[in-house]
Amino acid sequence: PELSSLEEWTSDRRAAVQSANLPLAGDCNSPPAQKVLMIGIDGLRAAAAAMLPLPNLRRLARIGTSSYWAHVQADAATVSGPGWASMFTGVEASKHLIDGNGDLTDISPDYPTVFKLVKDTYPQKKIAASVSWHPLIDNIIDHQDPNALDARYKAPNDEAMAEQARQWILSNDFDFIFVDFDDCDGTGHSSGFDGYQLPYRAAVQKTDGLVGELLDAVVSVSSGEEWLIVLTSDHGGYGTGHGPQDEYNLRIPFIVASNSPRVNIGQMPVEDPGSQLDVLPTIMHFFGSVTSCKDASYRFRIEKPDGKKKWRDCKFIAKRATATRCTWTGVSAMCPKTCGTCDICIDSSSRMKFKKSPEDENRISRDCTWTSNNASSRCNIEGMVDACRETCNNCDSGFDTDGQAFGFSDYERSEPPTCQSDPNNCGCDNQQQADYRGNISQTANGKTCQNWDSQSPHFHNRTPENYPTMGLEDNYCRNPDGEAKAWCYTTDPDTRWEL
Repeated sequence: PELSSLEEWTSDRRAAVQSANLPLAGDCNSPPAQKVLMIGIDGLRAAAAAMLPLPNLRRLARIGTSSYWAHVQADAATVSGPGWASMFTGVEASKHLIDGNGDLTDISPDYPTVFKLVKDTYPQKKIAASVSWHPLIDNIIDHQDPNALDARYKAPNDEAMAEQARQWILSNDFDFIFVDFDDCDGTGHSSGFDGYQLPYRAAVQKTDGLVGELLDAVVSVSSGEEWLIVLTSDHGGYGTGHGPQDEYNLRIPFIVASNSPRVNIGQMPVEDPGSQLDVLPTIMHFFGSVTSCKDASYRFRIEKPDGKKKWRDCKFIAKRATATRCTWTGVSAMCPKTCGTCDICIDSSSRMKFKKSPEDENRISRDCTWTSNNASSRCNIEGMVDACRETCNNCDSGFDTDGQAFGFSDYERSEPPTCQSDPNNCGCDNQQQADYRGNISQTANGKTCQNWDSQSPHFHNRTPENYPTMGLEDNYCRNPDGEAKAWCYTTDPDTRWEL
């Protein structure tokens, strides 16, 4: 074929599959049963996953969406505890409260694991977990809810763990199976997280072989079923460790494979590589659950504290100084996801611009009072239910998540933030530098910072004990409490604190 034709054909392989007249797994009268296999590989470095000859990871990538530059959570050290907890809950460490490996039972009851959420939402679904790192079951999953799992196995090694999961798949008794491979992480700590070195390379390739055995089992029993397979890691690695906030540790592989026509085939965009926080919303979206509430798509009129009025949208609110902008009149109701107000169901008081129908050339300017005068009709206008949630009875906030569904054609992902967190060097403006974890210990005016665990010369309650996930180490500038940017108490008795 012409090169241009071949490139066009391969740019949408899912469309090619759908036009190939392959046998269907189900139809409208008998939809296929939905099954999920979640594969977590502890310490799988993104570079190794991308470059090594791993035939089974490539099998997954060929039938789904892949990324080898996905993010880990941004609020805590790049260690297993916060990584797994963010995968399980879909939120940052500052919410699920696990910021290390020694406090796994601190898991917040406010953010259920994906296992508990699936069980609570679909009580009939059977869930099983086979793990090599036992604290995942003992201290996180079972600690939060001992009834979330229908079967559990704490294996002595990866081979036994995978074999138990394979038997569960072949039994066809379970709707959601989770597996945890641990050898890559163990080998990385003993010999280095380096795919060019034999020990780590061998561990990754052995794990790929075990993944292949699970895939073979899925294929053998999947007739008439729709499967989703999610594969990712808790963190990367460098040398023989993985705690620092650098790209070696912050980047991980993420693959979502499926025979569902809703799942795209190809790679995630460069500007939106995904995140381990996407695991929970991806699985819930596959099962058909409502994700967290959405920001309105309309431009709306904001009024700044100085009285100036401007037409803006929620992307503007999220771009910088988000905490401040969300306090402006009407903003939090129009941008509930950005402002974290999904549980407050009210109409925005702002006027908004929208088209009454897609065919209209011009937009009109109205508010939710106008919508309420004929709600049965006007709530059907595209985007209206997200702007006038109370009037349009769109109050189900679903579940709270910092992630988004990954790889689905029927899910519109929000634009990634303009600032990708670089905690060691500069925090993001849209987080008021709350993500900063660098070593600056002087204010902008040159005053030396007071240690956070010291009460002299200034007494305070911004201590590491009271703010355990905010990086209050030594006397480094931080922003634990929502100030305009990173700050510190000073050693000058006459100046309490400065930015």
